[in-house]
Amino acid sequence: MVEQQKKRLEDAISDMIEDMYRTHLRRMQDCNSDARSRLPSNPSDRDMSRSQHMFESCSGNCVDKHINLIPGLLKSIKQTLERGPPKRPGRDRGLDL
Repeated sequence: MVEQQKKRLEDAISDMIEDMYRTHLRRMQDCNSDARSRLPSNPSDRDMSRSQHMFESCSGNCVDKHINLIPGLLKSIKQTLERGPPKRPGRDRGLDL
């Protein structure tokens, strides 16, 4: 029973991390598109440098945003675990479903 609960928790955390990664990857692609769209047709070295700085700043902000979500996420996970398993219909009557 404990191993099943551990597996469920590991799977849920893994799914959450993968979702955050996909979201972050999409946002980084948006940062890249934004930076590229502001380049002139024949960019100079200065234009390229400015575009790279814009991309790095945007992606850095994205990473910071996701990192800042982690403490609240951990707090929610702890609260959920402290509440224990959800009550299932039939359990109150002594039925093991």
